[in-house]
Amino acid sequence: DNASQALHWLASEPSVDVVLSDVVMPGEMDGLGLALALRVRQPRLPVVLISGHSHALADSQGFTVLRKPCAPHELVAALVTALRPAA
Repeated sequence: DNASQALHWLASEPSVDVVLSDVVMPGEMDGLGLALALRVRQPRLPVVLISGHSHALADSQGFTVLRKPCAPHELVAALVTALRPAA
């Protein structure tokens, strides 16, 4: 339902390989806040953000941000890239 619940769930769910989150979310924390928290708590867990709001695309803090709507092949490509080990 919101980023806080996602953080709680992800802390207890070791089988998650990648997180895809909308930037605009209900609650006190948005998707970028979630991504930044995950960068600290689970630095090896890749995060891809998606948004239909142009202002959300400006400050991505190094995360991949897709523009909604995006083509399925763009989404798959971003997730595959995120899952690749860092060189």
